[in-house]
Amino acid sequence: MALTQSVKTLTIFLLKPGVDEQEALDEESAAGLQVQTVTLGSKKLGSLYARQAPLAPPSWLKLFADAVDNKFKQKLKTTSVAAAFFTPVGGRLFALVFGQGRHLLRPGAYEERFGLRVTLNSVDPKKLRAVDVATLETNPFHGKRQASRAASLGELGLDLDQDILRAVTGKPIDEDSGTQMAGIDSLSVRVRVDLASLRKLLKRYLEISERKDYQLHFPWVDHVSEVRDAKVNEALFATLEQVLCAQQPGNVWAAIPEVIDWTTFDTFRFGSIKAAGYDDITLERLTNALEGAAPSIELMRQKRVHCMAENNPHPQHTWTFLKCLTAELATPNGVHVLNAGTWYRVSSDFVQQVDADIAALKPSVVTLPEWGDEHEDAYCERIAKKSKGELALMDRVMIQHAGMASPIEFCDLYSKDRRLIHVKRYGQSSILSHLFMQGLVSANSLLADVRFRQVLNEKLPKSHVFSRPGDRPDPQLFEVAFAIGSKEVGPLQLPFFSRVTLKNVARTIMQSYGYRVTVNKIQVNKLTDIGH
Repeated sequence: MALTQSVKTLTIFLLKPGVDEQEALDEESAAGLQVQTVTLGSKKLGSLYARQAPLAPPSWLKLFADAVDNKFKQKLKTTSVAAAFFTPVGGRLFALVFGQGRHLLRPGAYEERFGLRVTLNSVDPKKLRAVDVATLETNPFHGKRQASRAASLGELGLDLDQDILRAVTGKPIDEDSGTQMAGIDSLSVRVRVDLASLRKLLKRYLEISERKDYQLHFPWVDHVSEVRDAKVNEALFATLEQVLCAQQPGNVWAAIPEVIDWTTFDTFRFGSIKAAGYDDITLERLTNALEGAAPSIELMRQKRVHCMAENNPHPQHTWTFLKCLTAELATPNGVHVLNAGTWYRVSSDFVQQVDADIAALKPSVVTLPEWGDEHEDAYCERIAKKSKGELALMDRVMIQHAGMASPIEFCDLYSKDRRLIHVKRYGQSSILSHLFMQGLVSANSLLADVRFRQVLNEKLPKSHVFSRPGDRPDPQLFEVAFAIGSKEVGPLQLPFFSRVTLKNVARTIMQSYGYRVTVNKIQVNKLTDIGH
């Protein structure tokens, strides 16, 4: 491009195939728009829609409301302009927005992740300036990580399986594509351009967006993406409702959606804090609480589960029924996963890869008895007592020394034959991810931290202590065992994002540290005779 062209900042959307400019405009936001046909010579380039907001005092002037006179305030007026320019290129329709123009577009009218694909295909993967990520947790964290200098994704601290990459900022390798580029759904770019060269530039971006080059450096980007298209979300919830109403839920489960304090927990109550109390959240109990009404998504959004503490009339936590649901639906576009009320699209290849890795994990030769109507700490204590000294109770025994940022649990039960058993009741992804990460941190500390082993030895019973805590133990002699309590009948089924965390944790513990890793199910049964 000619250097006489000035650098401009453009925000570019690519409309979905078949969507024209009238369909792309948001009906409410686009009211009262002025429209102008844009031509260059005798050639029509597109249509420019614009609206100017009325003059109004700037919001900051309220601070001085009683300190300045009205004449002064009348002179200070501000306004804003929203504009969208539609232009056809290569058989597709682009929308360039200016000012508040993005609010003129109807959500769902434009291609998701168009800007992300263009950016990933354009920038040097080792010279990124910022990334926007969302974590796969019950309460997802959305944030930006910036670097003071150009950096790789690894230097920006991304967990490639647990973080969803929402946006990237970097410098394009080809300066004709821009001097700075960032992308999510829209493409934001600083580039030398004028009206005469605009459509040629947009054609370049269209071609770049269709390439698969980014998969060489960012192969995991297409593994998981949040569904933000309102129509797709609506269709997924409609399918979920059909599954629930058919009373053959398949891959739909209910679980505790976040970590709770089991030491003070009393009951879960469905629909009302005055309802009957239960020890766990199950899909059957959610649907029974609807009192014969069809399990519609609307009802699932309205009804509440209350987590009650002992001797406290007020709930510790309150969640909608919907937030307690986990679902996996197979669709023509891949697998869609519901986690904490948000849908994610997961590529089928990634699901198969994760499931194959989980299937390769063997069960432990140590199986734990049924879990009755008791809290986690009480269950572990009961099992330790019944083991007649084979299992040391380490639940809630925190290990810490001056060099550690925070205390950690070694495990819940530790066997004489060197099995670190981590116990948790089934829950949503964040709860089980916490369990798996606890196992990872503990396994690493045992190998790498001599002071950890020394403090641990002081808290172990004499029958289980390390004879030489100053020496690094041989990890091949140890097993990290995850034991997960579930009321579901049949083999253990974990939420997808928990399976992802387990896959990554197991790989690190086995390949990097050298331990064995096993996974077992503990059958939870409230009717079990637990010998109270």
